[in-house]
Amino acid sequence: MGGAPGAARAAQGLTALTAPGKATTPAGGGLTRPPPAYFSQWGSLAANRCRIRDGGDPSGRVDWAALGFGSAAEYRRWTDHACGVACLQSLLHAAGREVPPMARLIDELAGAGAFQVRDDAITGLIYEPCVRWARDRWQLAGVTVPGLSAGQLHGHVAAGGMAIASVTPEIRRPRDEPARRGGHLVLVFGADDRGLTFHNPSGLAAPDSFDGTETAVSAVLPVSRFDRYFARRGMLFAGA
Repeated sequence: MGGAPGAARAAQGLTALTAPGKATTPAGGGLTRPPPAYFSQWGSLAANRCRIRDGGDPSGRVDWAALGFGSAAEYRRWTDHACGVACLQSLLHAAGREVPPMARLIDELAGAGAFQVRDDAITGLIYEPCVRWARDRWQLAGVTVPGLSAGQLHGHVAAGGMAIASVTPEIRRPRDEPARRGGHLVLVFGADDRGLTFHNPSGLAAPDSFDGTETAVSAVLPVSRFDRYFARRGMLFAGA
């Protein structure tokens, strides 16, 4: 992707969602709004470490019933697919909306067509029905954008917007070269002269990370580095 039609659609989406007067980046750089709450796709940073670093079962590290799941098996089945749901929880928090438990959001999104379940296979998060659900259910203006450059993403967020961006899960190893792009979602909410600031629902806190870098809460990467993990697509939302 990234040819002329995609670039034109990206520009149209950015224009439609620009929120004048809500810039998050002063001239000298740095966020001017507090970051949204962080949500892990497994329910906690301890669960992230268990799943990612230790290769264990994170259901023992969280109260999965408080997340809305009926059993540990249901929790395990869904949470590997819940990166986008965690991003939406952060987005709802930033917008001052109620933040439902994860399992309830999954049910709503599945009902809206943003998750599809066939036998044991789960497909999602699917962008178009997710954006419609965010608009109809929460009055959050958004667009899906293929062919989106990292520079355009930075500009949208610097102008006051947020984005759920498609990246490779390898973004949790920011010093390594990724083998692919896409397959995971992060919430990008800050843009300044350092680059892009984002919450990674499957990231690791600095003490637990592979190289001592914070890759979960308010992680920061230069635009050029973020671009190596970025699949050039995502969902753009107007500023909260």
